Amino acid sequence: MKLLDHLIEMRQDIIKVIGTVADSNGGLWWDDTRPNSTTRSILQDLTDRHLATSEKFGIYVVTRHSGCQNAAHTDYAIGLGKHGIKKWQDNNYIWTDEQIFQGDRLAPCPCTVGAKASKHHVIDELVIRKHGATKRHKALVNALGDVFQAVHNAGDNKPRSAIREWLLKAVLQLNDAITPQTVDEYIATRNTLREQAGSESPAS
Repeated sequence: MKLLDHLIEMRQDIIKVIGTVADSNGGLWWDDTRPNSTTRSILQDLTDRHLATSEKFGIYVVTRHSGCQNAAHTDYAIGLGKHGIKKWQDNNYIWTDEQIFQGDRLAPCPCTVGAKASKHHVIDELVIRKHGATKRHKALVNALGDVFQAVHNAGDNKPRSAIREWLLKAVLQLNDAITPQTVDEYIATRNTLREQAGSESPAS
């Protein structure tokens, strides 16, 4: 699979979900729309699948740990992963600041071999391998971040419009990455042609 194929497939999957996120149509006892908990599970499965595929294109989730109770702890210790990163801000990767989780988590800290799980602060961030990185890689990372925001907004009693909003934002990111030029670039080119032709409306 090529990166473009992956972007197209992810876009199709997101659009399918958008079409099934309906606003509540009644009260507690007669609302037959899909509950947020089910939507959340569907979106989590979608993100897990596409994150796994994204690894083939050099996009990884890197977990860094801080606030560990170990006296020898080095801040931002990096958890093991297919990325092979051992230190924060490894120059071989683009650190996107697209954080898909930040908070306390029960986990063993990599600062100590064989350490028992402890509750401490962790950050899950998406990174891109620099070698071969393109605008499409960045767009994919942004879209993944938007879908994670949709997952976050799929909590109980949260408005479903917020879920759709983030999913639509992800689709817009993917649209611009899939087409040869972004909508803004197309408009700029069209305006330039109009000026050159001295006409208000260029030929379609």
